[in-house]
Amino acid sequence: MQFAIGRQAQVFEVVIHEIYANPNGSSQLPEYEFVELRNVTNSVLRITGYKFSDATSTVTLPSIVLFPQEKIILVANANVAQFSSLGRTIGLSSLPSLNNSSDVLTLKKADGTIIHTVAYFDTWYGDDTKKNGGWTLEMIDPLNPCNENNNWRASNDPSGGTPGRENSVHAANPDLTAPVPSLVEVLSPTTIAVTFSERMDSLSMLTGNFTITNGINVIAQSVNGDRNVVLTVAPSLIPQTIYYLTAGLSTDCSGNTVASTPVKFAIPDFPQAGDLIINEVLFNPRGSGVDFVEIYNRSDRFITLKDWKIANGQNDTVSNIKTITTTNTLIYPGEYFALTTNPANIISEYPLSATDRLFTVASMPSFNNDAGRVFLITPLNSISDDFSYTDDMHFPLLNSDDGVSLERVDFFRPTSDNTNWHSAAETVGFATPGYKNSQLQPGEVGNTLSVAPKTFSPDNDGYNDVVNISYKFDQAGYTGNITIFDAQGRIVRLLMRNDLLSSEGTISWDGINERREKANTGVYVVYMEVFDLSGNSKHYKTAVVLAMRF
Repeated sequence: MQFAIGRQAQVFEVVIHEIYANPNGSSQLPEYEFVELRNVTNSVLRITGYKFSDATSTVTLPSIVLFPQEKIILVANANVAQFSSLGRTIGLSSLPSLNNSSDVLTLKKADGTIIHTVAYFDTWYGDDTKKNGGWTLEMIDPLNPCNENNNWRASNDPSGGTPGRENSVHAANPDLTAPVPSLVEVLSPTTIAVTFSERMDSLSMLTGNFTITNGINVIAQSVNGDRNVVLTVAPSLIPQTIYYLTAGLSTDCSGNTVASTPVKFAIPDFPQAGDLIINEVLFNPRGSGVDFVEIYNRSDRFITLKDWKIANGQNDTVSNIKTITTTNTLIYPGEYFALTTNPANIISEYPLSATDRLFTVASMPSFNNDAGRVFLITPLNSISDDFSYTDDMHFPLLNSDDGVSLERVDFFRPTSDNTNWHSAAETVGFATPGYKNSQLQPGEVGNTLSVAPKTFSPDNDGYNDVVNISYKFDQAGYTGNITIFDAQGRIVRLLMRNDLLSSEGTISWDGINERREKANTGVYVVYMEVFDLSGNSKHYKTAVVLAMRF
């Protein structure tokens, strides 16, 4: 029999090493929850009287001495017999109940010093089948206790887990990544909160060197959790001003020094409906791919996405409302954000994606592949934009519209104008998540009737695929028709019929004729007729060339 007194375990010397949160009888393991602890040192350690807890309950550990590299299995007293043959088993008066989807487990000394904590999620399994139960979560590298989801995976052992044995996924997996400030939130004109990309050394956040542009000084800092530090600044921050924060000297809990890349932030402006618009929608992804909805800030305001929502619906009914984020993430004038539940899938399908503009949302409303409606809703629950789409809006000559997004042609033309949407170009991979639309082509309003470009080539290559037909009148209230004729005077496309017009506007033609075929190359006449309620009419015409790129 081994006997030793050992010294008290210090931070990260004993780690939470394996978690069985969802027993369901499908594995060879006993059908009871357990947590495995491991001594990662070559010393004899004592954790007598330490506290083990989840988010809602705590239990005090009995007298426990851990020998070098030893593992112990924590279970409820009633389940000791079922586990004792698997390894050294410690019975507790009550093991904190482990939530299946997520929980926070903590081992700490009696004085509150945290030895190790793990905030796990069922996404850490990396396997949609195993996360449904019967498999443990195993730590990959016990010497990397801070690297959370990247250091945990579902067990590969045929029995479903490895209590008392070396983890089946055990491997060297050092944390070599420098932490970065992932979010800077303005709490007040004199207080900002900085959130880091990974768990930090708390003392280093408290003593770290934070600098801010435009003459702003940090006069106090306080730690709020293992990723957050709150900074008090002077003088006060000014609205409509962009600042840059640089974090220096702070380290993550693995000892990596924070990256010195400046992070942009500002005081959020009060948003108005129409500031953010729907700019691109992928509603029919390829295979097992995921949807995305891209939004664009067409205003001059710094808008926080906090409490904005996205929804689907039919007719005028708004359904399945989902909150985009509850944090003060800013979208600046002229910026794009592509909202998706799975950025990795979007990147794999569209390698040109702007990866830093893909925004992860917890859940998205579903969008039908043939027709649907997308709503963008402000924090005050007014509709900022809504887009009714059908698959008929895609370029008719596509071999397939699977995996092809619909892009907005002009930021300031109505979302409800179907000619303001076009299939993303083949040259960019049929979608542009997070960056400029391949079909973006703002209209140029002329004195009466004008076209831009004068020559266009509707081949969906992202270059001059549509022609914008712009008009401008001395008054509003006209009703108008636009007809496209070929050089022989034959009607090719009835583009507009008895539409009520504003004093100026733009409509696009994609080179498709009334038979939903691509019109032949050549010169075409754009003929516009407008009339008012008194019967007065005006007629305009101009020419455009439909060309083919060789």
